[in-house]
Amino acid sequence: MRRVRVSGLLMDGRRNRMKGVYLLFFRFLDDEGGSLASVRSSMYVPVEDGVFKATLELPETASQYRVIAEAPKGTDWLVKPRPYYVQAGSFEEPARAESLRAGLSIRFARAFITQDVVEGTQRHQVRVGPFDRKGEADEAALWLEAAGTESLVLRGDPRTQP
Repeated sequence: MRRVRVSGLLMDGRRNRMKGVYLLFFRFLDDEGGSLASVRSSMYVPVEDGVFKATLELPETASQYRVIAEAPKGTDWLVKPRPYYVQAGSFEEPARAESLRAGLSIRFARAFITQDVVEGTQRHQVRVGPFDRKGEADEAALWLEAAGTESLVLRGDPRTQP
C-alpha cells in the first residue's frame, strides 16, 4: 500500500462551504471509471471553510486513479465537533471553587464546576467554555494566566476530563 494525499471542497445543497468534522467515504476509481471494489475507505475528516484534506492508502497496483468522496447514504454525515474547555483550577474545598467560578462568570459566558475523584480525593474543577476552536480556548487560557490563574486547555466532554 502507498499513501496518497487528497483534498477537496465540501459544500451543502445551497453551495455553502461546510465546517466541522465529517464522516467521508472514499472510493478509488481506475482511469476507465470502473470501481476498484477492494479500495474503499472511510474516515472522519476535519473541514474548515469547505476544504478537507486526508491521507489515504492506495494499493501499489493502482497506477492511475480518481478519488470520489461521498457521504454515507441515509445518514447525517456531520459529526458534532468535540468542544474545547479551559480548566482554571481544581480544589478540594467547594467554597474555593465557587469563589473562582463566580469571579470568572463576569468575564466568560459560561463558567462552571465539575466534580471528580482524583487519587481518592473529591476534587471540584472550575472550567470555562465550551469553545468551538482551539484558538479561542488558547486565548481564554492566556487571559487566565495573565490574570494570575494557571490554566489547562481540554478537549471533549468536561466531565470526562481530568
